[in-house]
Parts: sequence; structure tokens; C-alpha cells
Amino acid sequence: MKRQIATILTFLILGAGFTGAASASSTASPVKINSTADMTHSLGLTGVANARDLGGYKTTNGETVKSGILLRTAALSSATDTDIKNLTNVYDLKQIVDFRTDSEIASAPDPTIAGVTNTHISIIKSTSSTTSSAVTSSATSSTAQNSLSQMVAMIKAMGDPNAYMENTYSQMVTSDYSISGYKDFFNILLNRQSGSILYHCTAGKDRTGVASILLLSALGVDKNTVIQDYLLTNQFVQSTVDATVKAAAAAGADQSTQDGIRILSTVDVNWANSIFDAINTKDGSMSQYLNKEMGLTPDKISQLKSMYLESSSNTSDTATSSTTSTTASNATSSSTTATPSTSNASSKTSNPKTGSDMPMAAHSAGFLLCDIIAGGIIIVIMLQRRKSAK
Repeated sequence: MKRQIATILTFLILGAGFTGAASASSTASPVKINSTADMTHSLGLTGVANARDLGGYKTTNGETVKSGILLRTAALSSATDTDIKNLTNVYDLKQIVDFRTDSEIASAPDPTIAGVTNTHISIIKSTSSTTSSAVTSSATSSTAQNSLSQMVAMIKAMGDPNAYMENTYSQMVTSDYSISGYKDFFNILLNRQSGSILYHCTAGKDRTGVASILLLSALGVDKNTVIQDYLLTNQFVQSTVDATVKAAAAAGADQSTQDGIRILSTVDVNWANSIFDAINTKDGSMSQYLNKEMGLTPDKISQLKSMYLESSSNTSDTATSSTTSTTASNATSSSTTATPSTSNASSKTSNPKTGSDMPMAAHSAGFLLCDIIAGGIIIVIMLQRRKSAK
């Protein structure tokens, strides 16, 4: 157990400087629910955290997002054999989109799945080449007590985590680098021939959460429901976060440190609102943003809707449903890597994406570390539970 705690705290050290002191009142605020956003969206995977189906949400014109086609998760590195069988057999998985950086992928690569294309689209440009090595060296050299001491010092030296994360989310939808990545993501969605698409980052809550906000908005789901799906992460990770906080408390973490862990591992309604605010400031509205920044013309919006929506009376659609014939000619579906149809696509499959850093490099690094930490926490706890179940 001490080793597990030390491992958890090691992940936390790398991002504790970005968590700050939090209070119990900083949890996500409730929003109006216009359609079901609950645990029924679960994919039922045991080794993959925060694994959800976007299907079932209603749009403003009364249509419904098709079930079993648009899947969002945390990293797949701890997927069990049964998880992989369910993804391929039940959901007919054909495409994975990995939003992580090269260093994250190197540390915890996705499993290779026969017949499934795995495309790397980095959303956050890593500003430090030492992130992976820092994880390794810290894990081998730090005791739980030393880790705790460092973490407490870092947390006490930082400011409001909510303000920090709001600013960071805003940067992620306004930087050229991130915009380019999400535009590539939409191109893959438009290129889909059959089967389901699974997209993920490390914790499945931040980069993946932004992708889901943009996607559901493009499909015509109302803002309140879009935010409710974003906040659903908190329900999916609650037991994991509780276990992590309990482990930290047992190791001697004070209340402010425990609160910092909790806020780092979850999401907040204000963070989601900061995305919409930044988009409105940049382009005037979500629809204008999707058109100008994502390249989603009215014709492409119509194509997306025809591919991923159905009338509310039709509930028999499966992941193998046929789609429109307007897919790009260079799309692939059988290799383990694929190239999005944009000009900088070659850097997405095996090399870091070229381009300018985010306007605030420190926020880019901090955000990346936060997602790595949250994902690391999830993986550690899930592996521990799997071992205990044997």
C-alpha cells in the first residue's frame, strides 16, 4: 500500500504546482439538464477510466446523437483483453484519435488493435522534454513522505486553481496549435466510413472534454446539455478521486493538499463556461468559431449531422451504420496509424506537431501536467483495484 501511495504522490508532485490551495466549495456547480447525462452513457470498460458514449443526447431540432459511434475515454494503456473485445465486437471500433503528446504516448502507449486505425493528434504542445524522465526519476527516488513534503510546498506556493484552469481552457480553444489539432479531429470525423470512433487524452476530461464540447455543439446539442456531459466526468471518476484523497490523507496530507488533489482530478462548470466565453470573444459565437476555426462550412455541418444524428423515433442504429459518401479519398481504416487530411498531418502520426507555442507557454505546460497527473491517478487506482479483485 505504501508503494501505491508513493506512486500516486509522485504523479501529484509533477502537477502540484499547478493545483493551488482549494476549498471544498470549489466543486462543480449544478447546471440545468435538458437531456439525460448520467451513468447510462458508460461503455462498461473495467480497465479504461471515464469511458463514455456520446449517443442519446437530443439536439435543439429534436434529433438524437447516434449511440455506439462517438466514444470518449481516458488513456487506453490499461485496457483489459475484455475491454478490447468489447470495443471491437460490441462497438465495432475502427478509429482511435489520441490527443496526447509524444512523451505521454511513449510512457503509456495505446494497445495495438487489429483493424483499428490509431491517429495521433497532439492538442497541447509539450514545453518540456523532461516530463517523462521526471516521472521515472521521481518514482525511483522519492519516498511517500518526501513526495508529500514537496507537494505541500508546491501547493502552498500557488494561487487559485480555478482561475488558473479557466485561463488554461481559454488558451486551448484560442491558440493556433490547439485549433489546428481540433480541426484535424473534425476532418477524421468527416472521413469516417463505418464503425465507431474513440478519442482520448490521458485523463479523458480536459483535451477530450473540449473536443466533446466542440463536437456536440457542432451537432446542435444545446449548451446546457453540452456542459452537463462535460461535468459527467465528476461522476465517472468520483470513486477513484475519493480513493486517491483517502490514500493521500493516510500518508499525512493536510486538508488543502487533499482539496488540491480533488480539484485537479475533476472538472468544473466555470472551466466549461470559460471555453464558451473565449470562443465568443474570439469569433462572436460558437457557430462562427466552428465555421472560421474548424473549417465547418454549412455543408460540412450538414454532413456531420447526417452521419451522427438520427430521428428520435429511430433507436435501432448501430456503429456499423452506413455514412455519407462524401469522405476524403485518402482516409484509411486498416493500419495502426493514419494521416488526417490537413497540411500538417504528417507530423501527427509519429512526430511532435510543428507550429507556434500557445500564447502562454507556462499554462500549456501546467495544463499538460495536470492531465498527466489526473490520468496517472486513475491508472494507479484502477490497477490496484484489478490486483485486489484477483
